[in-house]
Amino acid sequence: MQKLRDDGIVFDAGIDPEFKIFNQFANKETIPINIIIDQAGVIKYTSVGNGEDSLDKLVSEIIKLLK
Repeated sequence: MQKLRDDGIVFDAGIDPEFKIFNQFANKETIPINIIIDQAGVIKYTSVGNGEDSLDKLVSEIIKLLK
């Protein structure tokens, strides 16, 4: 999240302590998972992992969706 903020990308990130979203869209093999959901509740992008490449792709998807 800090890298995103440093790049000027600020957005709400949800935490799922009761695993409601996780149970709908993920499984034990997809930890960690990032899901971009638009204001209408439509999933626009998912990625698995938090490597630098996946973070760069996540940022690019967010920028694309904000345009």
